[in-house]
Amino acid sequence: MDKPSYNGLPKDSGTPGDTTAIAPVLPSAASPQRSHIDSLQQKLKEEPVTQPVSQPPAMSSASRLFFVRATVSLKKVFDPYETHSKKEQAVKGAYKKLSVAFGLADPTSAASCTSAKKVVHEFFTKADWQLPEEMCEGPVDGSFTCKLDISGDFTFHNQEGASKKQQAEQGAAKEALCRLAGVLEWDPVCMDGNYKGRLQELLMKQGQQIPVYQQVSEHCAATPVPGCQVSPALAAASENSRAGGDVSQPESALDYVPIATQIAQPSELPPHNKMPRIESPELQKLLEVLGLRPPQVNSHVSVEKMFEYTVSVPLAGLLVTAQEASGSKKEAIRKSYLKLGQGLGLCEAEETKATMIVKEHLKQLSYSLPTEEFSETAGKMFFCHLGVACYTLTSAGKGPCEDSAKHEASKKALAQLAHLFDWDLVAKVADGDDAVGRITTLLQGAQQKQPTFLPTSTLHKASAELHFNTFSLESKGRANVSKKSTRNAISARMLGLLGERAELDTSNSYRNMVQEWFDQRGLERPRYEDTQEQFGAKVTFSATLECSPSDWQPSWEEADKRLAEEVQARLKYLVEEGNEKSL
Repeated sequence: MDKPSYNGLPKDSGTPGDTTAIAPVLPSAASPQRSHIDSLQQKLKEEPVTQPVSQPPAMSSASRLFFVRATVSLKKVFDPYETHSKKEQAVKGAYKKLSVAFGLADPTSAASCTSAKKVVHEFFTKADWQLPEEMCEGPVDGSFTCKLDISGDFTFHNQEGASKKQQAEQGAAKEALCRLAGVLEWDPVCMDGNYKGRLQELLMKQGQQIPVYQQVSEHCAATPVPGCQVSPALAAASENSRAGGDVSQPESALDYVPIATQIAQPSELPPHNKMPRIESPELQKLLEVLGLRPPQVNSHVSVEKMFEYTVSVPLAGLLVTAQEASGSKKEAIRKSYLKLGQGLGLCEAEETKATMIVKEHLKQLSYSLPTEEFSETAGKMFFCHLGVACYTLTSAGKGPCEDSAKHEASKKALAQLAHLFDWDLVAKVADGDDAVGRITTLLQGAQQKQPTFLPTSTLHKASAELHFNTFSLESKGRANVSKKSTRNAISARMLGLLGERAELDTSNSYRNMVQEWFDQRGLERPRYEDTQEQFGAKVTFSATLECSPSDWQPSWEEADKRLAEEVQARLKYLVEEGNEKSL
């Protein structure tokens, strides 16, 4: 006998920002399990779903121009995920990142971090926002970090007067989206123009309060409010409308931008992960020691980032029941614990051990053990209903950007939650689908709290390209050794320099291997010459040496050191055996 589903799915995703909970699908009133299920769910009463803050009633106005203020209450600690050797550098670096996030500076700019704090403070002061609070930590392992608490009320206004209040609200929401995109790591693009819905959706996904919109009274057009300055042209247009005159805006009004909204359009915002030109102190020091300078040797360093995020899903009042009925209560218990264990990521198909594994896991995390209730079908078959009062499911994900890391974490969490809520195929996320949106919608339909995402670490990996231009390797050779053998030895060193491992063996023709390497890449073959030494020879070549360590590091400083080690291991082949002390 098939068991009805106790955890329903949302029938409709609803409009953006709709937080109305969708009731789970329960057995019908005629079902023999219905009354028993109702009593169990009463014991595991769920948290009430927060309803959207009601919008203020529309304000009547004789003016044909509407201005709206959108207030966004943020609880946000801005973390640049950087470590520095000095506290002052950590503070400067944090303000630099914050200025870029707010669109106040270009990430590729060579401007000093010293002015970033001043720029941010001036901007916040003019917008009448609370100044950031510096939260410094360290030294930890000789490093300092700095976070900026920017929690508070942020106000945004539509740039131009709108003929309808709804249009003015969309304009204010658009300004908030653009300005906060870099700070809250959003993709601000809104293809359908529903900026208000998009803003509310993104804020709710991050556990923030929904924005509040307030129509600004007519005299605000001539009297600036915090974070908003109105141009004289717009003030005159508003005054003219009150007098019954023409409300058309002069051309000068179109050129005026309020101080709190002097930002690029979403498509023009600087990419969040765009990196400036990389300077590698460790590599530069090494090249200086070896005398490798332009134009003979030019270097280029790049860095990759790997972001790690953890998604936390707080579950409450969870009722877990195996889909199939069992012939005994003992068997029903094992099946339900197996289902719970699969949902918690603890066990796959070990039904006999599932009960023990789940209980030990919950005890270690100081959670209450599930309650066990039974229902019996007309055919003398049993279901075991496990009542889980609360549990926070966590899952980690990695990716080259924050969004991809959140996506991977959400996919893993969905795979686990599918066991608990019988979501099956609806929980599977195909390539290109929004895993974060999917898990948020499904949890809302199951009357559970929304997931939260927290960054756990940011890993770094540095790579370098060294461009050798008509560079020469020389060897004095060895006594009683032919010049041919000397050229072969130089070729073996060149292979090591290029990253092709080669142990010196007189039976191998390393010169042929070198020529093949250059031929495969379409490069000019190296030129071999004799030197004045009796057994000496040299080779001149132009090629690019690529170095990229395979392991990731917890900070840019560590990645820089690791890169220098990798490059040094390659550059040792520049020095003939017996002269390694120069390295």
